[in-house]
Amino acid sequence: MPSDLVSPRHFFRRQLLHMVLYVLLLWASLSLVDWNSLERQSLWGTSGTDLFAISILMALLHHFYVWFVWRSELCYRSISSLLGRNGFRVYSIGFAVIGIVRVLSVLLVGIVDYQSLHIHGPILWTIVAVFAVPMLYTFYSILRFFGYERAVGGDHFFHKYREMPFVRKGIFRFTSNAMYAFGLLILPLIGLICESESALTLGVFHYLTGWAHYYCTEKPDIQVIYGD
Repeated sequence: MPSDLVSPRHFFRRQLLHMVLYVLLLWASLSLVDWNSLERQSLWGTSGTDLFAISILMALLHHFYVWFVWRSELCYRSISSLLGRNGFRVYSIGFAVIGIVRVLSVLLVGIVDYQSLHIHGPILWTIVAVFAVPMLYTFYSILRFFGYERAVGGDHFFHKYREMPFVRKGIFRFTSNAMYAFGLLILPLIGLICESESALTLGVFHYLTGWAHYYCTEKPDIQVIYGD
């Protein structure tokens, strides 16, 4: 095995915990949704319940996709061996497509369930502004100081990122986890903007499963790539 590969035992590290956290968050989210209300509403012939389920599945697909690609590359160089120099490009396109569909799926639920939230007016828009400011600053900081390649896991493919210091500019001056802490706020913010109880519940689910992904997949990978 080449010296830069990680032990195959790392492949499933924390994934059982990941599954348990996902199931618990799924159970909590499903318990909070007004299924009767969602069932009565539809968009383009698709019921609100189906749109909600599709969004849940997109979160699962995104996390599974990233885990499988990252760990396959770290432990076996499978993606690079199969696709050569195009491996990362193919992965990053898939990452972007699934990520965009995740956002759109929450938005569609928000449109179907529009104005079901019992918070309106200045209070609601104050909350939106409070969360939107760090979220937008995070996206700016990613584009300005971090770069898309590194943000989606380029360090799993390219040694140049492993040799770079951690970014301490923009919002990353305050927290190294800005992408999870603030970037993922775009998902619950959609529910707030649409004033949708179901979309807000869905957005919070996406947000918290993002943190589960960080703890169970990305953090262990960071430890083996950069050292504890």
